[in-house]
Amino acid sequence: MTITRQALDAQTLEALTGPLGADQQAHWRLDRSAYIPEVFTSTVGDVHVSALVTARPHTAAHKIADLLLVPTSEPTPNEQATSAALRELLTAVVSAHPDDAATRIEVNPWLFPNLEPYRTVLEQLGFAASRAPLPSIPSTTEGIAAWVRWAYPTQPSAAPLPPYLGQTTDFTCGAISLITALHRDGRPLLADASDRASNQHDELRWWRKATNMPACDPLTLAIAGAEALGQAAAPTVYLTDQEPILLEDYDGLERERRALLQDLSRSEAVTLGVDIRHEWPGSLALAELVEQGHPVQL
Repeated sequence: MTITRQALDAQTLEALTGPLGADQQAHWRLDRSAYIPEVFTSTVGDVHVSALVTARPHTAAHKIADLLLVPTSEPTPNEQATSAALRELLTAVVSAHPDDAATRIEVNPWLFPNLEPYRTVLEQLGFAASRAPLPSIPSTTEGIAAWVRWAYPTQPSAAPLPPYLGQTTDFTCGAISLITALHRDGRPLLADASDRASNQHDELRWWRKATNMPACDPLTLAIAGAEALGQAAAPTVYLTDQEPILLEDYDGLERERRALLQDLSRSEAVTLGVDIRHEWPGSLALAELVEQGHPVQL
C-alpha cells in the first residue's frame, strides 16, 4: 500500500480526468488555484483511489472536492481493496491537515452511488452525513451531499445545530452569520426556508438592516440581532476595540461617514439593552456558551 501527495498540475489532471464523464471532468477542471489544490492517491494492489483536496487559506477546514473510486481498467471495483485504499487515503488527508477542525467530503451526483458501499468506512473514520442544507448556493440545490469529520467532536449542545445556508454574494457574510445563528423553529428569520429565491431575498434584507457600507460591523449586526430576538433576549457583544472598526481601507470623508454610522449604532445598541464588553472571552468560554445552547457569531 502506498500514498502519494502532489499538486494538481496539468499532467496529473489529464491523466486522472481523461476517462471521466463530461460533468465530472468539468468539475475537476475548475480553477481552484486560490485553494491550493492537491491530489492524494492510495494504491492497494491494482486499485488506485484518488482525492482532489482543496483548502481556503487562513481557515481551519479543508474539502475533498471529489473522489475517484472505480478503477477504469475493470468493469466493477474490488470492494475489499477499495475499502482498504479509501481508509488509508482519508486517514492521510486528515493527517496532512493536523491543525484543521473539519474535513468535508463533497458528494456530487456521480460520486454518490460509488461511495455508498463504503459508508461503514466513513463512519469508522469519524465522518457523519451532513444535515440537509437550505436552498441557496448551487451546491445546495443540485443533489450534492456531504460527509464531515470534526477533529474535536463534542456532545450535542442544548440547541440543535442549524441547517447550512450558503452565502450567495461576496458581501453578505454578516447576514448569513445572523441567519445561521438565530433562525429556528418558532423564531424564523426566513420567510420560506424551502424556497431559494425567498432565502436570498431575506439574506439581502438582513444585510441591509445590519450593513455599515458595505461591512456588517458587530454593533450594527447586534442591533439586527436584537430586532430578530424581540423580547426574548438582547445580544452580548465582545469587542476589544472601543473605536469604530473595519475602516482600514478608508480615509477622509469615507472614513468619517462610516465611523459616524458605527457611533450611532453604539448608541442605539445601548438603548436596546445590548451588553457591550470590551474584552475577549477566550475560546474555552465561547465553547462553553455554545454547549449551553447560545448562538455565537465570530
